[in-house]
Order: sequence, then C-alpha cells, then structure tokens
Amino acid sequence: MKKLGKCLKVIAIAVVLLIGFLFKTQTYAATSTSQNIFNAGKNWLNIGKQQQASGTSVESFVDDFIGIGQILVSIGIATILIVTVIMAVKWITATPDKQAKLKQQLVGLVISIVVIFGAVGIWNLVRGIMTHVENNL
Repeated sequence: MKKLGKCLKVIAIAVVLLIGFLFKTQTYAATSTSQNIFNAGKNWLNIGKQQQASGTSVESFVDDFIGIGQILVSIGIATILIVTVIMAVKWITATPDKQAKLKQQLVGLVISIVVIFGAVGIWNLVRGIMTHVENNL
C-alpha cells in the first residue's frame, strides 16, 4: 500500500511538471512576435525556390533512386522464381493432405507477387503524377 501511495505521488508530480512545461511553452509561443514567424516562413520558401531553380526535379529524384528500385525488384523476382520452382516440386511429390498445406503457402506466394508488382505500379503512378504536376507549374 505504501508503494502504491509513493507511485501515485511520483505520477502526480510528473503530471504537474508536464503541465507546467506545456504552459510555459505555450506562453513563450504566444509572446513571440508573429513577424519572426512570417520572416522564417518567407526564408523557407526562398530556399525552396533556389533549390528548384538549381535543378531539383522529378527526373533527378528518380535518377537517384531508380538503381536501388531495380535491384530490389530483381531480388524479389529471383526469389519468387526460386520459391515457385520449389513449391512446384513439392506439389508434384506431395500427398493430398500435404497439398492442402501447400495451397496455404501458395496464397502467400501470390500475395508476395502482388506486393512486388503493386509497388512497382505505385512507383510508376506517383512518378507520372509528379512529372505532370511539375510540368504544370
């Protein structure tokens, strides 16, 4: 019982300190001038415009990451091919009750195929949308 009371006191003190900290933070934010906030926002926008003017584009972004994506998709396809061959051999040599268990594993294989090629499709969709948006700016 004494330990419970001490724990409650520690929790109460922590909550009071946390509330005090939050109040102090809100007070500081309220007293800072809005002009500084607007100047910081304008500076941030100017930095973005400078980076855009210096050649940051969708194509440069794609060029930076296309190699990694191709390697990952190649590894995924190789893995799918190997697993498919192994599963086919198991299926041919399996008894009917083992074939039922293999069906469950085949569902996982199909899902992994959908995930890999779905990711490639989503990447191409996002790339097309980003290129369209960039061209319209």
